[in-house]
Amino acid sequence: MPRIDPPDSQLAVSYAFCRAICRAAGSSFYPAFSMLSQEKAQAMETIYAFCRFTDDLVDDKLSVDPAQDLETWYQWVHGALVRGDRSWGELHSDLGTSASPVSRGRALLPALVDTVEQFRIPPESLLRVIDGVRSDLTPRHVATFAELEDYCSKVASAVGVACLCVWGMETQSIPPEAHDCGVAFQLTNILRDLAEDVKLGRIYLPQEDFVRFRCSLEDFAARRVTPQWLALLDFEIERARNYYRRAAHIHGLLAPDGRRIFGLMWDVYWQLLKEIARRKEQLLERRVRLSRLRKSLLWLRWMVFPPKKLIEPTSPQESGSVKG
Repeated sequence: MPRIDPPDSQLAVSYAFCRAICRAAGSSFYPAFSMLSQEKAQAMETIYAFCRFTDDLVDDKLSVDPAQDLETWYQWVHGALVRGDRSWGELHSDLGTSASPVSRGRALLPALVDTVEQFRIPPESLLRVIDGVRSDLTPRHVATFAELEDYCSKVASAVGVACLCVWGMETQSIPPEAHDCGVAFQLTNILRDLAEDVKLGRIYLPQEDFVRFRCSLEDFAARRVTPQWLALLDFEIERARNYYRRAAHIHGLLAPDGRRIFGLMWDVYWQLLKEIARRKEQLLERRVRLSRLRKSLLWLRWMVFPPKKLIEPTSPQESGSVKG
């Protein structure tokens, strides 16, 4: 039976705050939470709200001192999840502005603690998300893929671990493919966002790969599409495909409702990577997206007639990603 909390309780106010963040963000994945039970959907709203709030402390430019606000946020989350601090103060579920952007985060903490305890989410997975976002405070120039993979593990794989705990696994421990899935999704995001990141001085593609393909950083900054640049992109796209191949194993380990939402997310990101491969010459000029129609059709497929198995990516020419 679903647990019912008084509407004016701190926990109910906190969950309402998380739901408001999700609705305001307008994520295309938010409607997919309806595939889950009430408790799991509520937990997913909380995880999404935590990630959105953490990211906005840096990227929304609402904070005068984002480094200090992130440190404060880290200490509050660590205190709540690790030290057992429950001193939230008076909470409000609206998204109105306050004296300090980070102070709004207190309203998120009771729901976060409840979700972590209910679904046995490792607290360190959420703390790693804050560490990953913190690294975006300054312009990034990633030297090696090992460095990039570590970044992906913080901002994506760690979130995936929390989600898998909510969705339900047939195994007692989180499989190593959870890391592969996070890296696959984040590499796709990085390729999609190349045009925007170069404006911010962020170069997530490893410098060692620029050297390997004799691709000039000056050409990259000037948005020149050279044969060397296209070869570099082909390499990074194939690297992402390899992570998708390994990540597909997770699908068969999940509970039925978790299998649906994972399949939808995997399919959307995989289709996005294929679109990136088709339109790689445009990546320095604009963000590649899937149309609303394509995303709606994918959502409908997994909501109404969910495929029983993912087809693992095998080649750039592969035309489909799932089978019934």
